[in-house]
Amino acid sequence: MAKLATAVHKPLDSNVSFDDYSLEGMRKADAYVEGLRAKAVQKDPDDPNCDIKGVVLMFPVADGYAYYIVSNDKPLTVQNIPVGDAWAAAGVTIRGINKAYVLEQLRMEKRSWGSRGVRIRAWAPGN
Repeated sequence: MAKLATAVHKPLDSNVSFDDYSLEGMRKADAYVEGLRAKAVQKDPDDPNCDIKGVVLMFPVADGYAYYIVSNDKPLTVQNIPVGDAWAAAGVTIRGINKAYVLEQLRMEKRSWGSRGVRIRAWAPGN
């Protein structure tokens, strides 16, 4: 059972602000989150000692996604990443997260990146 951290995730890059809603600011924020996801894909979910810290989880909400990052593995704690519309998942969804779920999400994320290590994305305006 996961806990929700009281503080939201702050970008580690000083050039990125989740409060900058200009086109350039949104692109920087999106690239930052994609970078976090790219780092997480380097982990091996089939390793029994896999460190799940840093894994980004996405939950569909309304017309977008709620993004969370695993900030601690014992106790399992996630932080909201307030990018874009800053959606948040329901509390029951957060409490239902466990290490097995995080590892399964990581496996699916690795498959979505394809064999060349490039994320396979559907077309959308701005891609």
